[in-house]
Amino acid sequence: MEEGWFKLGMCVNDQRQWENLVDLMEMERGILESCNELSIDIRASLHARNWPALEPALKRLDILARDLEDIESKRLTLSENLGDKFIEKKVMELPDELRKRFHYLKFELKASLLKVGSRVSGIAAYTESREGLVRELMEVLIPSAQGRVYNKQGQAVSTSGNPLVVSHKL
Repeated sequence: MEEGWFKLGMCVNDQRQWENLVDLMEMERGILESCNELSIDIRASLHARNWPALEPALKRLDILARDLEDIESKRLTLSENLGDKFIEKKVMELPDELRKRFHYLKFELKASLLKVGSRVSGIAAYTESREGLVRELMEVLIPSAQGRVYNKQGQAVSTSGNPLVVSHKL
């Protein structure tokens, strides 16, 4: 197989980089599928107002997002090493099996990204549409924040002192 790579003008190092790139794409797809499954659990927890189940799911989603960011960074570095702007031309020089795998994973990544983005947008829209849902969630997750008033910068402000509304008729 290595001989074929040399005939195509590619070295064994290029082959390893392409295989690493495809492996990273598979890992990225797996993480996106985990995000998708987790977003289903998050949505169910929101509907049921099951706050204890929601908190670990959100933390897990945050961890997955960081993992996804790391893999994406590595994938971009490999892509740059392989020709970045000209990568599509170089893909055409790959052996059939690797080229098909690359194109399949590229398609799967796009589909998974759209699916996860759609679910997260749906969760955000649901959360915004439910009056008091975020407030209720924050009161359960952070009980010490209950009943506080916040300024535009998100800092807690004292409720004593000057009232927010002054009646001049008194």
